[in-house]
Amino acid sequence: MPNFTPECWAKFEKCMDEWRDTKDNPCRGDCYGKYHDPSVAGELKPCTNCCGKSSQAAYDICKDVLNKCSERDPGEKQRYEERQKKRLDNNGSMVQDFGGVTFATGLTIGFTAAALEIPLAWAACGIGVAVIGGGLFLAGGYAIAKAVDPIDNKFKSLARPRPPNPYVVKAEPGTPLTADVAKAINAVLENQAKAIGLDRALMTSVDRAQGAGIAKKREYEKFQMENARKYAGDLAILLRESAGLRSIAVKKLRENGVVFSITEDQAFKIRRILVETGVPPKFKRILSRYCENDSEKRGVLLRYLSQLADVHKLEVTFPNFLSNPKLASAEKKIASTLDEFSHSTYISL
Repeated sequence: MPNFTPECWAKFEKCMDEWRDTKDNPCRGDCYGKYHDPSVAGELKPCTNCCGKSSQAAYDICKDVLNKCSERDPGEKQRYEERQKKRLDNNGSMVQDFGGVTFATGLTIGFTAAALEIPLAWAACGIGVAVIGGGLFLAGGYAIAKAVDPIDNKFKSLARPRPPNPYVVKAEPGTPLTADVAKAINAVLENQAKAIGLDRALMTSVDRAQGAGIAKKREYEKFQMENARKYAGDLAILLRESAGLRSIAVKKLRENGVVFSITEDQAFKIRRILVETGVPPKFKRILSRYCENDSEKRGVLLRYLSQLADVHKLEVTFPNFLSNPKLASAEKKIASTLDEFSHSTYISL
């Protein structure tokens, strides 16, 4: 029988609480405090990468505590196979990179257009694009998070999709934001909101399957894994649809003349403006609708700021970058991995 005493479990939960509270946000915040000046922004990304490694090391300590509690082999595989975790991690990072570019470009159009001589009539389009960037950030982050396999002991409860209330872009007659453009952007935002809700339910179900397995409650373990596989399959469908929906939005934007290229000089100016002024309060309120808690919102914003270190990522042609084949490929690989997981009978505990 496992050495699963209340004292041992309490020790594990305390370790996990400390990991959740500190995770990587304070560390990333310190990095941003040191390297927010554009002249040393090149040091920001290495610093935040170090935070990620420290966070993983802290989580590994908690896993060791759990292994001792349950007498598990520390090398035992988790719910996702290692090759699946690697694909999710690599392609999730790619999606987050594009999320950063989309976020920055949308904010530029929506809030700093005048500084770059971009027509102010495009501003409403920019806010919608920035929200798409935030959605990509969350999607990429959730893909990366699947490699962690944390534990949730509320395994008797069904996890249900928790989609955010999607931001809605309203048409503005007499501007490039026509009814067709608004409809196309809103279709992307609706797809993202549904995907975010399913992704949260999928992760919670897997975490609860872990908890049920450790508690040797096989019926609940099976129950949670069946739900997780269903959510994974449904999520894969939405991810495969997203690239096509963005391509339609790109077409509508181009047809209405919302087209421009950001030069190297403008990219440096964008970074300086965004670093110095931060994310506008209006957009932070919108982002709060998408994030489940303040910690998740801070994580998205800090990760976004860290990506401004590579200023050349901001040199894009709008709106073409929204249909970049590398982004579409990363999403399809995540979808393929989830589809594989949805048909898997792979259980570790």
